[in-house]
Amino acid sequence: MTQPVELPLYGKLRRTSYSKEQLMALWDELTTKYELPIESDTAFLGMEPHPLGGYLIRMSTGNVHAQSVCLCLCLGRRGTPRKLGVTGEELTKVAYSLIDAQSYQGRRILVVGGGDSAIELSEQPGNVVWLSYRKNNFTRLKARNESRIQRAIQDRAIQCLYQSEIQEILPDGVRLCITQATGETLQHTLANDDVFIMAGGIPPFRLLEASGVSFDASRRKSVQPLAAR
Repeated sequence: MTQPVELPLYGKLRRTSYSKEQLMALWDELTTKYELPIESDTAFLGMEPHPLGGYLIRMSTGNVHAQSVCLCLCLGRRGTPRKLGVTGEELTKVAYSLIDAQSYQGRRILVVGGGDSAIELSEQPGNVVWLSYRKNNFTRLKARNESRIQRAIQDRAIQCLYQSEIQEILPDGVRLCITQATGETLQHTLANDDVFIMAGGIPPFRLLEASGVSFDASRRKSVQPLAAR
């Protein structure tokens, strides 16, 4: 933050820097103290006007009728992480983003498609990192990023499995299909602790447009500029 923030039910957050652990502890405290009806593990599927007024919000856990709806910026442009659709993807060892590389040390890690994340993880003590890539060489990488990942592979900090795809995620391993230069495919199982799937995301724009949110600038109401003071 760039300045102190006034937080409802709590007061002023006077510092301009907090660790995520400190913020999570504060959110948990307020949620418990004020019995805030927060529903986790719930996906927003869409909404439409309700016949009785307000909106009908379709959630993965059921429908909700509300007079007003606030779609927070935390929806993000990335939207919903793109999944591989393989058996075992629901295991707790699977993640779709890397928040803190330093919390992973002494681990056997497979990264799918995320070169930068693979580099960060390979720099942590004791980690063994594999990078699974579907093609036989890197494409659409910025020159600086490609140089970093190639250097990490040459230094054997990362083992890159080109033309490979995950077939199944196991509690203590990962089963992959690897296509050889001859076209032959091999099944290979890695002993593994963590899997990071960096396959991009499904943007929320279509979902928001179907819910009545417009991104057409011509439909916005004109706003008069503030008078100079």
